[in-house]
Amino acid sequence: MPPGPHRREAPENFEGVVVQVGSGYAGVDAEQTFLWVKLKDHTERQALVADTELVEE
Repeated sequence: MPPGPHRREAPENFEGVVVQVGSGYAGVDAEQTFLWVKLKDHTERQALVADTELVEE
């Protein structure tokens, strides 16, 4: 996905439970696969899998 309104200028940390992995659309490349995470406030965050990093404490 090229830089644009869908990307943040700087990384943003978030913590939650993964609820879905995938683009949501048939035939979409893995580079555009999304990760949906449910946050503690019960909202969901969506990010490109390629732009995410699992951090274990």
